Amino acid sequence: MLRRQLGLHVNASILSSIRLRATAVNSVSITRNRYISYSPRLSTPASNSKPGSAGTTSSTTSSPNSSPSSSSPASSRGKSAREWVIVGATGGVAVAGAWWYLTTSPNSSDLASQQQKRTFSMSPPPRTQFTIPMRAPDGSVVHSKPIYTLHPNEVDHKLREFESKTHVTDEASQCLVQRYETNSLASNSPIEDRHSQVIVQRDREAAGMEKEKLGDLAFFAVMDGHSGFHTSQLLSQKLIPLVAVELDKVIREAGEYGQIAKAKATLPAKLWRSIFGGPESAASSEALSTSGLDGDPEIIKRAISKAFRGLDKEIVNRPVGLLKEYELARDAMIGKQNDAKGEKEIKRLSSLAQSVFPQGSASGSAGEGYTVTQRSAYETMLPALSGSCALLTYIDTMRGDIYVACTGDSRAVAGWWDSDKQRWEVEALSKDQTGRNEEEAKRMRSEHPASEAEHVIMRGRVLGGLEPTRAFGDARYKWDKSLQERLYDAFLPPESRTSIRGPPRHFLTPPYVTAEPVVEWRRLSQNKGRQLKFIIMATDGLWDDISNQDAVGLVATHLSGFRGTLDAAELQARCYTANNKGVTAGEGATTDQIDTSAKETKNKHPLLKDKLSRYVFEDDNLATHLTRNALGGANRERVASLLAIPAPHSRRYRDDITVNVVVFNQPSESSTTMNANTPASIAEITEQAPKAKL
Repeated sequence: MLRRQLGLHVNASILSSIRLRATAVNSVSITRNRYISYSPRLSTPASNSKPGSAGTTSSTTSSPNSSPSSSSPASSRGKSAREWVIVGATGGVAVAGAWWYLTTSPNSSDLASQQQKRTFSMSPPPRTQFTIPMRAPDGSVVHSKPIYTLHPNEVDHKLREFESKTHVTDEASQCLVQRYETNSLASNSPIEDRHSQVIVQRDREAAGMEKEKLGDLAFFAVMDGHSGFHTSQLLSQKLIPLVAVELDKVIREAGEYGQIAKAKATLPAKLWRSIFGGPESAASSEALSTSGLDGDPEIIKRAISKAFRGLDKEIVNRPVGLLKEYELARDAMIGKQNDAKGEKEIKRLSSLAQSVFPQGSASGSAGEGYTVTQRSAYETMLPALSGSCALLTYIDTMRGDIYVACTGDSRAVAGWWDSDKQRWEVEALSKDQTGRNEEEAKRMRSEHPASEAEHVIMRGRVLGGLEPTRAFGDARYKWDKSLQERLYDAFLPPESRTSIRGPPRHFLTPPYVTAEPVVEWRRLSQNKGRQLKFIIMATDGLWDDISNQDAVGLVATHLSGFRGTLDAAELQARCYTANNKGVTAGEGATTDQIDTSAKETKNKHPLLKDKLSRYVFEDDNLATHLTRNALGGANRERVASLLAIPAPHSRRYRDDITVNVVVFNQPSESSTTMNANTPASIAEITEQAPKAKL
């Protein structure tokens, strides 16, 4: 049953609505009183010591009473010679066998055998040196910084350090999700991306159905933070729980949803659709009129949007509430200055200021001299001042419904298999909400006076600064100027004011940014011939360097069991028909930041080489597979170069990347219609998702 989680107070009448069971992998931790949240950290190698022997060493010493060996020196020399002959012969056979295998293997020309050859090498390959320009604030190049590319094993370690693969199992009900595979790669230090996932089992009493007919509710979210990790970290802890609580009310028809359910029962389907929206077909309208509220896509969309808005309101308004308490106490003390004890009261006012103003470190860390009040005041500011995009996928197994809610420029892309046409189809389940999206730019201009039309969106950014038009936090685009000044004066020490950006230019009629999501709804199986096989959820760091078509093609080809390398054109040909062959191999960030004037780097710089000419299939994890190919694929020198650039310089060449690939169960009846390019059934189970009641 749903318990109190992460500061959320759930009404007792809905505590029995849903049971949560969660999965824990790698750096994801689960306790009874916590939801799953992702927080990248360095992994610690597990000890190979046996229980009871950790930290101990064993040694063998001869006893003082032991007798010397009875063998003669001559026989010892003879025995040693024979042993060396055996060792030499064995080593020769091993070397000959390895040479024969590498030269006669039928796949010796592909990537796998290249990896084997590299493994047998006695010396590591030489590092390549290149330079990147160090720029001044005005953009001018100050000097060049030498960088050495990473070795292949270092590349693999960095790419796979935080990957995880979880197979979803449920004894009580069948889940549509077969498994999900995740990974995060940092560019910022610390990384500003987060991800979280929760599997929820529908409560039998709330659904009014038999246990066998119940289905899991699956939640997957990726968060792309900016100006710090504070907002994305908070979202990883609270976004899914808040959405689950709101959907619980819909399922139980509690609160305001009870009134909506009564109205739905009395209103004709046509009138209901005109008020709340919904499908136009008569069959769909009749189905919705007889189903519960949780079967109505428009009601579910409203509930998800409400949860998003509520969480952002909490983030932005908490510092404001603290400010009001502080100002009331301050004014009460100032009013006593004219009393006989005015001087004493002034000292008391100074004490109040010291108890609220954070002193010393502006990082919000709990160092010496910090009180609970000081930490509370400053820490509530951090998620409001930074910001984060959020992408959430909600899957109702029982009804076969999938909802994707997007706030910001993270993206969800679906891979559909059409067995009738024998081809893959690509569908973007979200649109990037930036100033370059004409629909978003038009919406924002309509919400502000016409006199601001030319300033609301400038250079594809909000007021020329923020790229996403929708985000959590980012309070400097939501608080008015006077409120920002009051908050900064009350809660930020003077030394930290230089690092806090004030309102942007042309800031006149806030708010300019909203956390209101755009929610899309799909059926898992639209018909017998067209079925959803997987969804790729990723922050914009992935989509900066790879197209939707190539991402789906990479996953689809990987699921078919292919290993090796493929040209971009070959990848398109394997997955799509002639209508799709005109799609370009990939759309990525330009390399205009690289100084090409230097003769030693012109046309030789590893970051200037073609990055997507060939794709490589060598990673078991789908998220890692996508990340590697977004960085350069088979162009290993480019991948090794990008990963070698340290923070913060790496941010000019690549962003944080977080990927979650959700793979759905394959219907048994479709197995006979798939060709070699369709996903085969996955027999291996890497790790089963442990159950936890939260």
